Amino acid sequence: NSLANVVRAKSSSKNIQYLRKINRGKVIEHVALDDYCTRTSLAKSLNLTKMAISKIIACMIAEGLVEEQELNSSQEHKLCGRRPTGLKIPQNTINAIGVRVDRSSVQSISMDINGFAHDFASTAIAADITEDKLMRIIYRQISAIQKKNEDKKYYGIGISCIGPLHVHEGVMLSPPNFYELHNIHFVQYVKEKFGLPCYIDNDMNLGALVEQYYGCAREYAALAYIGYGTGTGSGIIENNNIIHGSKGFACEIGHISMNFYDENKCACGQRGCLELYTNTDFLLKNTHTENLAELMHRCRSEGKKQFEPTLKRFRDAVLFSMVSVVNMYDPDIIVLGGENIQLLDKNDMESLSLQLNDMIFTKKEKHVVVKKTSFDRKTELLGGAALIFKMIMNGKIEI
Repeated sequence: NSLANVVRAKSSSKNIQYLRKINRGKVIEHVALDDYCTRTSLAKSLNLTKMAISKIIACMIAEGLVEEQELNSSQEHKLCGRRPTGLKIPQNTINAIGVRVDRSSVQSISMDINGFAHDFASTAIAADITEDKLMRIIYRQISAIQKKNEDKKYYGIGISCIGPLHVHEGVMLSPPNFYELHNIHFVQYVKEKFGLPCYIDNDMNLGALVEQYYGCAREYAALAYIGYGTGTGSGIIENNNIIHGSKGFACEIGHISMNFYDENKCACGQRGCLELYTNTDFLLKNTHTENLAELMHRCRSEGKKQFEPTLKRFRDAVLFSMVSVVNMYDPDIIVLGGENIQLLDKNDMESLSLQLNDMIFTKKEKHVVVKKTSFDRKTELLGGAALIFKMIMNGKIEI
């Protein structure tokens, strides 16, 4: 009996510690991301007593993680009863480093949980890149951020990476057209070098995550992010959870075939893949331009008419991708990102939105919002930092 009591006591202690981590993470989530947050709103959202919330907040204030603030008049108007005291997380208190690896560059940035980002760095990937050189670029960029911000505490490093990835093992497997590099253990390397928690996810998934946390999709629990660049991919969030699939390979929209009888083969080996009509190579080859900057300049200075056949095929492929995503995953908003999306002007976006909502299977039942990304070309990079904040909010990184 005494042994059983000891086991029960240890189990109870572990459960209490676990609940403490979860509750603190959820408090941080609401204080960081809600438009206005008070002890009363936290108690209601987390289904805890006001006394329990007050104890948690008191501890976090003492630790410098949370501080009180006066609510503005618009925030007070939404609340009832006596004048409440708002809560916020002080700037640069909870920080993360985001890293992005794509086919052309390695990027890094420092970001705090309120969405304030700084110290952006980018290094082009040369044609003779090796795994060792790639790792050294990542090491130098992270080290530079830490050296410049010695007064800040970093809780982790999030890596936003082209796929396919083994997310749980922290490994980039074998992306097409990536210098014949494969099976790169990014997470293990970063953990060993910096001694910080490190997580990795597909860059499109993290594009969706950062838009939901800080961008134009903040009010949505079901959203899609589609990125158009050297490749095409999508990240889907359903009921506030990223859809990964059984192995982490879900939502590869770029490899849905638009035309199985197309003579052109995709890098994946299939014919007629969507990204054959949306990637940068397609646009440059068919407009006879050297790079996207030249194409954009000529569109502005000479007009788009001369490039219209190519741009129309691009817009049609974008529309096809959006219709496919809505019919498969039922998001309430689609956010378009990636470097090629700058070719779509305001009229293009309005036209695509109208066509999408006229073509989807559920056109009589719902209207899907379509917007461009809030963060220009840094969306997926900022998503790397957002991944660390997600792990804090879920209690996987203790704070």
